[in-house]
Amino acid sequence: MEVLIISKSFIVRDALKIFFGYKFKEGNIECLRDISEVKPIDLSNTKVIFIDIEKNNIEYAILIKQYYHFIKLIVFDRENNEDIFIKSMNNGIDGYIADIDEKDDLDYVVSMLLKGRKFYDTQSFEALINNQMTNKYNHVNLLTTRENEVLQKVGNGYSNKDIAKDLHITENTVKKHISNILVKLDMRNRKDLIIYTKEKINNNLKFAQ
Repeated sequence: MEVLIISKSFIVRDALKIFFGYKFKEGNIECLRDISEVKPIDLSNTKVIFIDIEKNNIEYAILIKQYYHFIKLIVFDRENNEDIFIKSMNNGIDGYIADIDEKDDLDYVVSMLLKGRKFYDTQSFEALINNQMTNKYNHVNLLTTRENEVLQKVGNGYSNKDIAKDLHITENTVKKHISNILVKLDMRNRKDLIIYTKEKINNNLKFAQ
């Protein structure tokens, strides 16, 4: 099985089966109604899992990603739930989609994921940022503990090699952390992160006075 589609909606299942049938012409595509039905299935040869997610089963999706890290896992969240969005970003889920207007949009997302990149619906990200407290430095709450450690060292001028050595991780892992940080903080490059970190420190000092 190359693709697994999970949705309680037969319309979603049927539409996606047609879509992935074109995308993976020689692949076997399976459909399930509920994510709990995944447990007895062998996923070792699966490339993509598309989950029409609900709030009460995001943890199950995270477990699947942890056990089968090589699978490209796409979460489709029609409710645009903030908790699902944050958990998806923080737990390595490859794609988060809140809306799909055109077939070409989904094709673009799947193609990105198959190339090793991640995709998070930009409108959902913007909505999340707008819902944060007015203090812009609360963006940092989106980061994991490790990402905050990496961000702090980037702000202090550490190179990737120095960060890797100091945190006992590989340089490749450092690069992945920095890439995730840039996405979560909506920044373009390392220079932006350094400026952001310094501004945050100055803001905290002013607040403490």
